[in-house]
Amino acid sequence: MVAVNQEHKIRKLAYWLYLLRGKKSGSELENWLKAEKTVEVFEDSVAKSAKYLSIFAFNLAIIVLLAYYVLPLFGYKIIFEQF
Repeated sequence: MVAVNQEHKIRKLAYWLYLLRGKKSGSELENWLKAEKTVEVFEDSVAKSAKYLSIFAFNLAIIVLLAYYVLPLFGYKIIFEQF
């Protein structure tokens, strides 16, 4: 089942494909299937990007916490400067 928002995106993209083909009828199903696949691939890539971005942000937070709290315990002095 296609979500309402996703169906709206597919419908709009299929319409743009129709316009790009010079408003010629007969390719409605092809336009719809191509739009459906494009939206699916785009949304998957956005979801993967968000996942990797959150992993990166988490790792960066761990590094900052280590630099600020743990390294001074071993004699390292960390200076954070404001720019």
